Amino acid sequence: MTQAFIFIAVVEVRTGTLISMIAAAVAGAWLGAGIVAGMPRRRIQIGMGIALLAAATFFAMTNLDLFPGGGEAIALHGARLAVGVVGSFVLGSLMTLGIGMYAPCMLLVALLGMNPLAAFPIMMGACAFLMPVAGMRFIRRASFSPAPRWD
Repeated sequence: MTQAFIFIAVVEVRTGTLISMIAAAVAGAWLGAGIVAGMPRRRIQIGMGIALLAAATFFAMTNLDLFPGGGEAIALHGARLAVGVVGSFVLGSLMTLGIGMYAPCMLLVALLGMNPLAAFPIMMGACAFLMPVAGMRFIRRASFSPAPRWD
């Protein structure tokens, strides 16, 4: 949480964009954790593979100049904000599969024309708040690997 507050204070992103994208990621993680906690391990592995392949495809397309590589905007409005919120929701749900948030979040904000640095406070804030929310759902369903005992 400390890192999130540092990045939120240092990197400029408009409050409405920041809060809506963080809230969407938290909601996505809450929903995703409820689904993933009941999934068999193999389906989770397949889901991770598909998500990583999609991210790699988008990164390659950006590097080949087939998608925009970012802009200077520090806020999203209208349809771009809606796409950002939906994208953040999806990224929050993918976090529960074990997919990291930073690289996909940077790609999302860059594709929406924002400064890629804006990904830092969005991603850090989202992760700071979505991890406890998703973690509670996994704990309630006892869907985690407990630490080994060294007795």
